[in-house]
Amino acid sequence: MNLQELIDQPEEYSTLYLVFDEYVEQVIITKPITIDGKNSTICSTKGPVITVDSEDVILKNLRIEVISNIEHSSEDHSLALKANKVISRFENVIVKGGVKGVVNEDGLWQYPDVINIWPVAPEIPNYFEFQINVPVSCALETDISDLKIINPGMMPGKNIVRILVDGLKKDTILFGYIKIKSTYLIKIIGISGGSYGVPLDFTPNKDLPVVLETGIESEPVFGDEKESELQKKTTDKTVQTDSKTNKKVIWIVSVLSGIILSILIGYSLIHFQKKSNIDQVDLMDQEKVSNINAIKARQEAEKEAELKKIEEEKALKAAQEAEKRRTAEQKRIEELRAAQAAEKAEKEAAELKARQEAE
Repeated sequence: MNLQELIDQPEEYSTLYLVFDEYVEQVIITKPITIDGKNSTICSTKGPVITVDSEDVILKNLRIEVISNIEHSSEDHSLALKANKVISRFENVIVKGGVKGVVNEDGLWQYPDVINIWPVAPEIPNYFEFQINVPVSCALETDISDLKIINPGMMPGKNIVRILVDGLKKDTILFGYIKIKSTYLIKIIGISGGSYGVPLDFTPNKDLPVVLETGIESEPVFGDEKESELQKKTTDKTVQTDSKTNKKVIWIVSVLSGIILSILIGYSLIHFQKKSNIDQVDLMDQEKVSNINAIKARQEAEKEAELKKIEEEKALKAAQEAEKRRTAEQKRIEELRAAQAAEKAEKEAAELKARQEAE
């Protein structure tokens, strides 16, 4: 059963839980439904990868990607997500590709899939910058411990992103992500690079940050114009020189970093899947324990009810026996009183007869 069939199968307003996997196909959602992807990826070589043709659709824990970098003949073919109806809610949805029809998400997003941050001089502050183009206001975040985003707030349009890498030990690889968080969705930029193979003549300069190539033209951007002008005038003094040797080194480092990043991402996905499976087993075990506890509680309640019933029956029987004894005792007393009365009457009759005879 393919993904489209899985989506078409549930009832309206129900929740579809996907098995963690990569689903390579385009899908159309035509009814109100919640899809929890369990961090699965839905991707296609052309878009729209997901088309929403219904209201009250909720997407959770999903990664949606257009996996081809070729220039498409149609705008729709570059879309990861196309919403013809209002989508109710997003939770932890990562998108690679264009977005259309989602309020506060529409427009052109230009950002690199991966940035190679190199060279990084160990143990001291290093300064870098690169450009992105965003259609809406958004914020950048990262969990990489030695990397800080100096200006995390982005304005609509082209922006210079400034990065500080400080305290990285020698021959250490940088690995992780920068997240671009907008109102509803998340985009990610993979980070590679590190403090290995650093040229001997490289000295970081706060006023001349290393410019990282992203393929976005360096026309009007949101950032420090003075610093940008200084950077343009002194480009030949930075590491981004035209030296064939440096270009070759950077190319080799980029290839190696890409390979390492792919391996680490693969390992992370495998680790996540194992953890997800373990969590599912733990959840099943917890459900079993809960069911067993519920059965035990029900059995205890039934046992208590049975004991209570037995006690009530004993109390009733004791009351009946006490009533029987009381009735028997009362009958004996009445019989004794009757005998005494008869004896008295007989005695009085005898005395009367004796007096009469004496007279």
